[in-house]
Amino acid sequence: MVDGNFSLFGKIMFVNKTLVKLLGYKNEDFIDKKVHVLMPEKISEVHNKFWSLFAEQGVPKVLEQTRFLYVKDKAGYIYPYKIFIKFMYHPEFGYCFTGVFRRPKSITFDD
Repeated sequence: MVDGNFSLFGKIMFVNKTLVKLLGYKNEDFIDKKVHVLMPEKISEVHNKFWSLFAEQGVPKVLEQTRFLYVKDKAGYIYPYKIFIKFMYHPEFGYCFTGVFRRPKSITFDD
């Protein structure tokens, strides 16, 4: 779960232990970190622009749909994942973004 408060700009509040293990991290690797630690550098730069547009306009372009995104593991390797991101209210964390991550079995490209 990532904080939905725009002033905190993507601070990670909770990470599922399965994802932590799959990517080679430890829970403490995410303490006071931003969601960008899971992104390749060039993607995180563009992500800042998406975040700013969402904060200004309030119109989501990537929420509530499954997308292929690239995720960086602890060793720095990059893998494609199917990710569904949702903006929601959680009783413990307040407004936040939550994502469901799945490694695809295969990837096909349409011509």
